[in-house]
Parts: sequence; C-alpha cells; structure tokens
Amino acid sequence: MCLPVHVTSFIRGQATAVMLLNPSHDMFLPKTDARFRLTEDLVDSEREFLVSLRTIYDIYARPLRKLCSISDEEQKQLFGGIEPILSVSNMLLTKLEDALAAWDPHETKIGSLFSKQFWNQFDDYFRFFTQAKE
Repeated sequence: MCLPVHVTSFIRGQATAVMLLNPSHDMFLPKTDARFRLTEDLVDSEREFLVSLRTIYDIYARPLRKLCSISDEEQKQLFGGIEPILSVSNMLLTKLEDALAAWDPHETKIGSLFSKQFWNQFDDYFRFFTQAKE
C-alpha cells in the first residue's frame, strides 16, 4: 500500500501544504464500509452472548456442580454444552476483534474464522439446549 506524500511549497512567501495521493491509495472510512460495520455488529453480539454464557456458567453451572445437589446426568443435560462453547466463543471474539483492529477493506475476510469445529460446538450446544428445555 502506498502512503500519501506530503509536499510543502512556498507561494508568494506563504507556506502551503499540498497533499498528493497515490491514485491507488484509498482512504478507509469505517462508516462507509458495510462489511466493517456488520463485523462490528457481530463483535457486539458475540460479546453479549459470551457475557450471558459466562453468567449462566458462573451463577448456575459451577455452583450446582460443587453442591452435588443434582446428578451428573442432570448436570450434563442442563449445562453439557456450555464449557466448550465458552471456549470457542471466546476464541471467535478475539479473532473478530483482531480482524477489526487490522481491517483492510480490500483484504480482510472473516469467513475463515468460522471453522468446522466452531459449527460443531454450536450444534452440540444447541442439542443440549433443546434437550434441557424438554
């Protein structure tokens, strides 16, 4: 990527700054990049989801496990998918935040962040969630 070149010249005794841009250089404006804005929304949603999962885990899953007030099978039915999804969700959030921090409108793609492992973990979580509701 070529960076702008700044040139200062004197016209009739006054300093004038002239900015010459390489024609291939595009100014990145996040507000005009729809993919960037959608990724920001995805980061916000993922962050909220992760906070909710951590709350469920910290307030319910962990204390119930320590109290032994429910069987291992009941714990698995209620909270079986939470720990793996916490890990995958945290990893995804970190990668999405990194992608935003280094965003290049011509190069950045986030589809590869959603690996098969990611989808498998969410399938497992959804299955446990559906069973727990029954």
